[in-house]
Amino acid sequence: MVRGGRRRDLQGVRAEIIRGKLDCAPLPKKAKKAAMK
Repeated sequence: MVRGGRRRDLQGVRAEIIRGKLDCAPLPKKAKKAAMK
């Protein structure tokens, strides 16, 4: 999954990958809980 964000990886593209969704590398449980806050 992709969401809009402030990170600019490519020139003119404002999007970032949401880790742990679909086929992206999953986050460890501890980090996932911290990211949900």
